[in-house]
Amino acid sequence: FCPPPLDAALGSQVSPEFQWQAARMPPLSRSLLLFGDDPGSVDPAELVNELRLDLSTAEDVRRALGARGDEAVLRSPAVLPPAACEALRNAVSTESQQKADTVDGAPDHQLNLSREELESAIGPEAAAALWSLPASFLGEAADAALTSDVEIFVRRYTPATRPWNPFHTDSSRLTINVALDPPGRYTGGTLLGCFDAQVRPLPRGEGDATTHESTLLHGVSQLTSGARHALVVFLGRARPAAPATELLDDTERLAEASALAGLMADEPFLERCGALLAGAAGPAAAAAKADRLREQY
Repeated sequence: FCPPPLDAALGSQVSPEFQWQAARMPPLSRSLLLFGDDPGSVDPAELVNELRLDLSTAEDVRRALGARGDEAVLRSPAVLPPAACEALRNAVSTESQQKADTVDGAPDHQLNLSREELESAIGPEAAAALWSLPASFLGEAADAALTSDVEIFVRRYTPATRPWNPFHTDSSRLTINVALDPPGRYTGGTLLGCFDAQVRPLPRGEGDATTHESTLLHGVSQLTSGARHALVVFLGRARPAAPATELLDDTERLAEASALAGLMADEPFLERCGALLAGAAGPAAAAAKADRLREQY
């Protein structure tokens, strides 16, 4: 199989910043987010491996990958009425910021809102429906702290400004994501989630919401035309990462230590590392840095 040329997949509207990002995107992410390949054709375990997540995050993602159906993602139709969706679309179109996004560092094109500002924009009935979602998803495990500790923003995607969002996890306990566009306003821009042992598309209509834990790996595929808008609400603090001693048993820790010791005894490997670190400083600096690597490990 030969993938299509990257330039053809991106088209002419994608900014140089996102062209650079696309060129460095891992192959499976690229196939799903840029080339629009069938999510069912991708092994989610391989997708997780190629992302090079830190150990704790990777373990959380793999656990979330095993969750089934509504245990992983709660899908709620028509949480926001069309008038509320239109109000949020208009607001982000006129007032959005362009700060560096926490996922990929590119401009975020989003409008941050307080809880009071959101409720004023969408009205009390829509707000009540929105704040009921954590309890619908978690049941008795939900608590008042979730809806009192919130981060809220509206994001706008276009082919020229923010064409996709790479696969990532969130920094909160729960995430609510509400689609704000009626049908036919854009092409592409599919929300993808990794659960039920698969990469799954999550199609939604205007006002439809998805609720999931922050550990669910998800991304948004390339938008090829139109403008896509979404309301995102982060609720609560992420659960603290498990200590490394809980993630590796004794056999695994010994294997890790043995592998690391082998690397530190490999003189050609250390010389190559030192040369890369030293850059143009010369072989003496490379040797000194290799010695420091050996001492540290």
